[in-house]
Amino acid sequence: MKNNQALIENFLEAKFGEEGLSENTILAYSRDLEQICKKVGKSLVDVSQSDLEQYFIYLKNSGHSKSTTARRLSTIKQFYKFHVEKGFLSTDPTAQLTGPRSSKPLPKTLSVGEVEALLQVAKIMEGLNMSGLEIDV
Repeated sequence: MKNNQALIENFLEAKFGEEGLSENTILAYSRDLEQICKKVGKSLVDVSQSDLEQYFIYLKNSGHSKSTTARRLSTIKQFYKFHVEKGFLSTDPTAQLTGPRSSKPLPKTLSVGEVEALLQVAKIMEGLNMSGLEIDV
């Protein structure tokens, strides 16, 4: 697995040096890649799409959040994309992988009272011919 460490270091050094990512981001990438290596139990050169699919099924079944799963998928996808682009690896086992959809909270809506208050302010402004002025509410 020494090969994994060299591949991971190449990736992290490039991310830090070329893209200027923060140390915290680099540490998160490092942890993600080490955890993937540990769970898959293979050299990253030999990992297949099926191996990674099983890993992400494991994450889902063990209660990891969608955001954690999505971050790890992003990390491993960037890792393989980097190594294929640089010519260190010939195939990208993540090319067909898709992540969980994040559920974004709906925007907060106004209450009936808030809407009525806004309409009242608009009527007052119109009556005073102040429609173009800003109001702090």
